[in-house]
Amino acid sequence: MVMPHRNPKGPRTNRNVRRNPASAAPPAYQTHMADQNDVSYRLPTWVSQGVSILNGMFGDYLHHRGNGLAIRMDCYHLDQPLALDRESLKAAYPEASRKLCVLIHGLGCNEGIWTFADAAAQSGADQHEAGTSYGTLLQSEAGYTPIFVRYNTGLAIADNARDLAALMSELLAGYPEPVDEVVFIGHSMGGLVIRGACHYGLERADAWVKKVKRVFYLGTPHNGADLEKFSHLTVGMLHAVDNPITQVIGNMLNLRSQGVKDLRHGSPLHLEGDKENKKENDKGKDKGKDKGNKKGNDKVNANGGAPG
Repeated sequence: MVMPHRNPKGPRTNRNVRRNPASAAPPAYQTHMADQNDVSYRLPTWVSQGVSILNGMFGDYLHHRGNGLAIRMDCYHLDQPLALDRESLKAAYPEASRKLCVLIHGLGCNEGIWTFADAAAQSGADQHEAGTSYGTLLQSEAGYTPIFVRYNTGLAIADNARDLAALMSELLAGYPEPVDEVVFIGHSMGGLVIRGACHYGLERADAWVKKVKRVFYLGTPHNGADLEKFSHLTVGMLHAVDNPITQVIGNMLNLRSQGVKDLRHGSPLHLEGDKENKKENDKGKDKGKDKGNKKGNDKVNANGGAPG
């Protein structure tokens, strides 16, 4: 399979291409399309949840192979990607206010994390038709229009940050009302993506950045995630042992996505991590090479072919 060209500025080359929300997502997402206007919020299906988890683990691999399961960053409404033109936004938010609250989920998740699933279960409602979430409460009690973003958490955090900056520009350009205020809420990795997006937005002098009044970080590892630091150390130790078994185990651990690896640093714009991970992967290739292979054969790719 021919690998798609990777845009050095991020995985998306053109955010201005309009798409039909019903046909934009993979077939796994095209569920519960009937009677969408009967509810204001819908929990993502279990299939969507599974795809989000898969993207968290191997999302960079899926993206660079052009796999249809790779999630493209979009605003989501009723478990479907939302076209950011005036008509689509007006239909999705008939009572759109001039205050936006943009909610960004964390690793391996999607917008379902903002939902009170227990409350829906206790009321006996269909779990996929639940209408209560942090977003709907912000709308009813504080007058904010909730914007739920879904993205591929396996991609490099800096790439997702660039995408979010571009997405915000497109959102405000198509929003049916003048926007006075933008509030961000980021969970875990989502907080790092928000930080990076604001950086790129300021760098490019995007108009939306001046609208940002508050940012709330929920469990965001600004100083790096301890578990990923431990994983990085473990891989290094396994690769340091001249034993084929430890080499294989180290290579398997190193299959984790670039998004996961970036959590070690905390800073969404830390580029040295990419260089270190590339060295780590190259080291795994050399030590994992079969001694029986002829000279000149390709080395074993420690991360299954995904860029480091």
